[in-house]
This record gives sequence, C-alpha cells and structure tokens, in this order.
Amino acid sequence: MNGKLRLVLVIALGIVLLASSIGVTRGSFINLESSVGSAFQAWASTPWVQTTQGDFEAGVLNNVDTSSSPGDVKLATTSNWYNTSWAYRRAITIDHTKVSDVTDPSTTYANFPLLVYATGLSNIKANGADIRFTLSDGTTEIPREIESYSGGTLWVWVKTTLTKDSSDSTDDVIYMYYGNLAASEPPEDSTYGAKNVWDSNHKGVWHLNETSGTHYDSTSNDNDGTPNGGVTQDATGPMNGADGFDGSDDYVNCGQDASLNITAASITIEGWINMDADPGDGNWYDCISKPTYNFYLGGTATDVTTLCAWFTIGGKNKDIWGKGDIDINPGNDTYCVVTYDGTDVKAYVNGQLDYTELMSGSIDDSATDDLIIGAFSSPAGYFDGIIDEVRISNIARSADWIKTCYNNQSSPSTFHSVGSEQQKTYVSPGTIASQVLDNGVAGARWDALFWDETRPSNTDIAFEVRASDTPFVKGDASPSWTSVGGTFPVTSGRYMQWRAILTTSDPSQTPTLHEVRVYYSDY
Repeated sequence: MNGKLRLVLVIALGIVLLASSIGVTRGSFINLESSVGSAFQAWASTPWVQTTQGDFEAGVLNNVDTSSSPGDVKLATTSNWYNTSWAYRRAITIDHTKVSDVTDPSTTYANFPLLVYATGLSNIKANGADIRFTLSDGTTEIPREIESYSGGTLWVWVKTTLTKDSSDSTDDVIYMYYGNLAASEPPEDSTYGAKNVWDSNHKGVWHLNETSGTHYDSTSNDNDGTPNGGVTQDATGPMNGADGFDGSDDYVNCGQDASLNITAASITIEGWINMDADPGDGNWYDCISKPTYNFYLGGTATDVTTLCAWFTIGGKNKDIWGKGDIDINPGNDTYCVVTYDGTDVKAYVNGQLDYTELMSGSIDDSATDDLIIGAFSSPAGYFDGIIDEVRISNIARSADWIKTCYNNQSSPSTFHSVGSEQQKTYVSPGTIASQVLDNGVAGARWDALFWDETRPSNTDIAFEVRASDTPFVKGDASPSWTSVGGTFPVTSGRYMQWRAILTTSDPSQTPTLHEVRVYYSDY
C-alpha cells in the first residue's frame, strides 16, 4: 500500500476507522459528547495539525527517521544504512593481494578511480540512476561515474581510497546501494557526481564508449573529442566499448584547452592499445599525442613492436625509440603508460616497468596544439587497431599506482568481489512524541485524534496521550501516558502531548506516519 490517505470521517462506537487501497487511517478516540448522530462536530473544537518535517522534529524522536522522506515518520534503519529510501545494497570487497605493497596505502592510493564490474543485478532503475556508493561505514557517500548499466550488467568508476595492500591481512570494503525508483542521476559536477571521480591531476579522461558522436571527457575540464575519418565507435575493447581506427585517416581530436598544456616537468599518458598488425621496421602508430608529448608504438625489422615516447623539452625534441624490451603483440589488449617526472621518462607495459630514460627540464607545450587520439597531431602516423580508456594527468603516477590500475582494469572481477544482495533492516520499536501544546485553558479536553499512515503487513502504529494543567517539558517522565483506545474519558488539561509508537515484526518493512490531527475543546 502506497501514498497518503485522504480523510473521510465515519464514527462508530467511539472509534473512527478510515481505509482505502493505499493505506489505513485510524482515529484512535473521540469524545462522544461532542458528536451528534454519526457526524463529528469539528467546528466545536480547535484543530492542532502536525504534518511537516519541522513539526515532527520539534518533538522527541527515538529510533525513527524523518529525513529520508521529509514530512513523514518511519522507523529508523540500522545505523550503518545509507538512506532508507534505498532498499538494497551489496558489499564490494577489494582483494588486497591485487594492490601493490607500499609504505602507506592510504596516501599512495588516495582518490583512486576504482573500476567496479558486476553482472546479474536487479532491482535497479533502467539507467542505473539510483546507484550510490559509500565507504565501509555504509553511510559516507563517495563519487561514482556510471559508464554503463544495462540488463543487469554494470561498469562504474568509483572514487575511493585504498587502505589495504598486499602486505595486509584484510580487504577494503565499500557498499553499492540501489533500489530507489524515485532517485535521479546526480548532476555530473555535484559533490558525488561523475566528474568528481577524477582528481584534479586528471586533465582528460576519455572512456571512448560512445557509439556515435562526441567522445566526452569525464573530467571537469570538458576536453571533449570529435571523431574524424570514420572512427568505429562501437568496437570491442577491454572495458565496455572502445574506438576502432583503420590506420589511414581515423582519429579523435580533443582540442587545445589550456588544461591539456602540460608545461611543468611531470605528466602521465595512459591508454589501452590493441593493434591489428605490427607497424613494420621503421614505422609507427601514434596513439595519444601532441607535438610536445606523446606515446606511440614503433616497429623493427624483426616485427617487434615496443612502446616509444616523444617529448619537446628546452626547445629540443626527445625521441625515445627502441628502448623497450617488452614486445607488444598484435591482437592483445595492452595497457600502455608513459610518465615523466622532470628527471626520468618511464614506460610501463601491462603494469611492468619497461625502461627508464634520463631527461630533465619542463615540457614546451603550446596552446595551439590539439591533443589527438589515434594519430600524430598533424594528423599523421595513423593508428591501426583499437584504443580504449585514455587519460592525461599533470603528475607522474607512481609505479605502484600504475600496477594497481592494471590489476583493476585488466580483470575487475578478480580485483574485487560483489557480495549478495542485502535488504535494509528497520529497528523496532521507534517512538515520536510531539511538542507540548499550551492551549491556554485549564481543564481543556481532548475531542479526537486522527492520523494518516501507510501500514504494510506486520507493522503497526499505536498512540498514547497525556495532559496536565501543570506545565511539563516534552521529554519529561511525567505526567504518565494513557494508551489511546475506546475507553473514555481520557486525560485533560491545559498542556497536551501525544506519542506514536511504530513497530514491525518484519525488519524489511516499516509503517509510515504522514500526518497527525488533534481536536480539543478549550472552553
């Protein structure tokens, strides 16, 4: 039963019962002396109506929730539940053995973009807009970017801090919440929105999962890319979609925004590469490039292809070709990363350090140069194959960060496990006592009490009242409470207060109190 019930009064034997298909409203008692026949003379009484969140929160609350559905009162959930409007959650447990061992994980892996992959999901909105993530406490929300949710399969990036590594004996845990049909997608630039997954050092992040049109930059820099030459935008990559390039005229132009002008002495360029064939001796495939920084795949006479890099520093071009020992083979998804920290250029292939090349100085970047994916910035050196998950950062990511990113992205289903579905659990009983009403007249009598409720099976709401001509505070132990029922008269006095008791015998269900209306005679 859902929704709020409209009030219709039918009096019988001193008890008012109001029912419909969406709930049951019960008037717990009525003073028969103020009724005629079957009509309650509300004109003879003064109403005291409480219906807003502020009305309820001005009282005394114990084990009840007034914020998840403002204007309503529900039983509180267990203390580590994100929000009662979300019906389900699953624990995401990160295998600490897949996180590279470091001195201080919480520093090394702060603001880590974790890829979560899950299948067989249900009870989620069709577009995944109700999916939320929290830290291990179950309540502290963290940003997430849903790359795709369809048919129970989820690809999502979550910003978290990894605190456990391969030397620890325990795992990190975060929670995924869902099951709120009223939820909407958080604005992408909001605190927990998609763009806040990526720390300020990320200057461009392209998932390349779009099936047509613009390739969107997931960072707040909005360095969106435009495909050219017939890029295949629905190619199969290592993660939920990728771009296919034909090696002749395909490329993606991501523009020349100032955020991509890396003029300091540190940078990280990364992406997943799968070439169709070796470029051949002396030939190359440009993967991610500006004239002042890029990485590419260079071929040799023996059909060995290695990860190469190019930087312009101090007015000179630094071409690092043929330094690598790791052969990159056609048809294989390969995670390629190049970093520069002002002293060394380092190249990584599938999380392993391939080579280190000494270099010094700042990169000579120019605001007039476009960032190109799949070709050199001219463009030239067209790439032949598939590219996925491209990122540019203005710091040199550590070897441990890169290795852990590879472990996560190459096999998310082994990097973490997805727990079984848990339902929210309500505590019982819960109580809410109203404010104390000073009606100004000694001996004022209660005439009637009505409330609007939604009450699923195995739940209940009961009321108690008290009154006195002597002032008392809303949380005082006295005067004593009187249970509301069919026995009259009830307590009377200048100072009046009611208390509702919410209960459930099914921890997955809660009754909901929508409104309380008191009628009293102050003469």
